[in-house]
Amino acid sequence: MKSEGMLEITTVIGCPIACKACPQDKLMSRYTSSPAAKRLSLDDFRHILSSVPTNVRISFAGMAEPWLNPHCTDMVLHAVERGHPVAIFTTLVGMKIEDFERIKHIAFEEFVVHVADSQNNARIPVTENAFRVLEAVVRTYCSNGRPAWFSVQSHGAPHPRVLELIRAAGYPRDFHLEAQLIDRAGNLSNKEVSALNVPQTEFVYGPIECRRCGTDTNHNVLLPDGRVLLCCMDYGMRHVLGNLLTDGYSEIQNGRAASAIREAWRSHDADLLCRHCCDARPRLGDTSFSFEAHLSEASLLEGDASQAAVWTVAIGSDVAERSIFLHPPARLRFEVPTSEEGLFTAAVALHPDVWDNPESGACEFSLIVNGHEAFSRVVDPSLFADERCWHDVSVPVPACARGHHEFILVTRTLDSRTSHRWALWRRPVFHWRLLDAHSAEQPETAASPAAAG
Repeated sequence: MKSEGMLEITTVIGCPIACKACPQDKLMSRYTSSPAAKRLSLDDFRHILSSVPTNVRISFAGMAEPWLNPHCTDMVLHAVERGHPVAIFTTLVGMKIEDFERIKHIAFEEFVVHVADSQNNARIPVTENAFRVLEAVVRTYCSNGRPAWFSVQSHGAPHPRVLELIRAAGYPRDFHLEAQLIDRAGNLSNKEVSALNVPQTEFVYGPIECRRCGTDTNHNVLLPDGRVLLCCMDYGMRHVLGNLLTDGYSEIQNGRAASAIREAWRSHDADLLCRHCCDARPRLGDTSFSFEAHLSEASLLEGDASQAAVWTVAIGSDVAERSIFLHPPARLRFEVPTSEEGLFTAAVALHPDVWDNPESGACEFSLIVNGHEAFSRVVDPSLFADERCWHDVSVPVPACARGHHEFILVTRTLDSRTSHRWALWRRPVFHWRLLDAHSAEQPETAASPAAAG
């Protein structure tokens, strides 16, 4: 089932783990419900889900460790029974072996375990019970090879004992574990940002959209008292959309608060949390062509069918995104059914599983538009640590005389070796019918290709 939106479940308020990159103090100062509403009850969860469409993904993540609530396992099972896609993001704190036994049969969309790190950025307790549960989880999922939807992440170099345990339990040795920390849309203080060496996001001007949910407001966070926040960055509770204990899901999505946010996204500089967020990007058009959605219509000019696919990959964040995997050497041609002026956007990277593999190496990504090379970049995360991330791409495309645009995605190596060059194009999209002359500066704008006749 294709998920339409996501609801992250915050099962408790007040997470004692208090990771350094998690602004718990700001959340606690804004959350003023009664003490009884600091833990989501199973009955309230069932009532809330009764109005949520089953194609909305339910993610047990939110703003606290989910299993600090003893009813979390029952909530997971209830969401699955209703037919929702379900994802888990957990430190395993509070989870017992018995809890995992009850859910290990489920085909999750994602199951991400955050583990203790050597710098103690995550402040996850290192206890014997934690190790037993971690070993059980990793051994269950990795005994016959790691499934694509399961991963282990750390907020720094993994704790040595954690690393030893997961390797012994079958976790791949060449899989990169360190997640990139972010400033939570400005909710971390300048002191915290500096201490953690976290990139600070600058204010984004112009019409914007979200890298995660586009122009929708449907990637939300549920609090224990039923209130719904705009997203997982809103620790200061700036944007409360409604309350699922009293309002229906569709009523909230179409309500006044959500509509006001969408209107502010279309403005040049209306101040809202999103303009301080690393997931904000210029809103480029109200008509678009998704290359990933049209992959079956593309033609391989170089390479074979095994070299092109859609993968779901997480790099530097908790969110896995759909990307076109294009193993070099390969040339993948798309015909976009418009000749209008527009903008191509994407991001490129090599898959984290190959970053530390000695057989990996550099990969060159290129984009040919209407016969002209419009973008080229070499990425080598095996050699350069600062290239272990997504690299944003933005290419202006002028109108052309014929009735369509031709785009060719190209990947190639710089030597004769091609193994372990798992090249990814994240969410490549061509947008046209621009909304506003005021557009924010793009992160990596290439020169416009000449118009083709």
